[in-house]
Amino acid sequence: DGTSVSLDAQLTQWYTRRRKDLELADGTPLPLFVEPKIDGISISLVYENGVLARAVTRGDGDKGDVVTTQVLAMRAVPKNIALDGKIEVRGELYIPLAKFAAYNEGLVAKGEAPLANPRNGCAGLVKRKSTDGLERVGVTSFVYQVAWSEGLSMKLPTTQHETLPFLAKLGFSVYDDATCVATSAEEALAFCASFESRRASLPYEIDGMVLKVDDLSRHGDLGMTGHHPRWGLAYKFPPERKPTRVVDITVQVGKSGKLTPTR
Repeated sequence: DGTSVSLDAQLTQWYTRRRKDLELADGTPLPLFVEPKIDGISISLVYENGVLARAVTRGDGDKGDVVTTQVLAMRAVPKNIALDGKIEVRGELYIPLAKFAAYNEGLVAKGEAPLANPRNGCAGLVKRKSTDGLERVGVTSFVYQVAWSEGLSMKLPTTQHETLPFLAKLGFSVYDDATCVATSAEEALAFCASFESRRASLPYEIDGMVLKVDDLSRHGDLGMTGHHPRWGLAYKFPPERKPTRVVDITVQVGKSGKLTPTR
């Protein structure tokens, strides 16, 4: 009907639908794991017998770019982990704000154009053919999911909140104090709101939060749509607003006398 629905209402409706899908009785909790949505580049990492064998960007959702050489050169993820068998983990590559500022200062000092923002800068660097100097940029990662495994001698965690400590023990960087296990939609909303107020003080850029059903066994029950999982929801923050100042306008005069700003 064209009526806009608030983010809070969307989250509450999503939570209610997930409870209904799982046929949960009134009073039965459905814990949610809430974590930051890093404004970075999604990455899939496959390890075989503890060695990084393949790193692939998400791309269009079905096919991404193989960037194993670049990721290793950046030292953004562990080259080796203490694990046998095969495992695929997923996360985000990103440039911390301090590293981004320092890298841009270096570009400007050399007379080169600075990167527009950390996310686009990270995407361009990850796809760069030449790996020269990539280790000095400061690209790093947060890893948050085990996608699949084969032939492991250990059991995998059964909840999302246990997955992060598991990944940390393997040597991956994970969120530290930036997560919450919420037992209701209201509790999840409160955490999202509190985290938005911390946004400006974080050492990395985020554009929202991600909510996931904490019990991983429920993920299979809920399944997927054509382009996203039913067990997860992205809670996007409103775009940041900052003052700007126009310092110059270049105008081009056409043959007919029409004036067109070019930059």
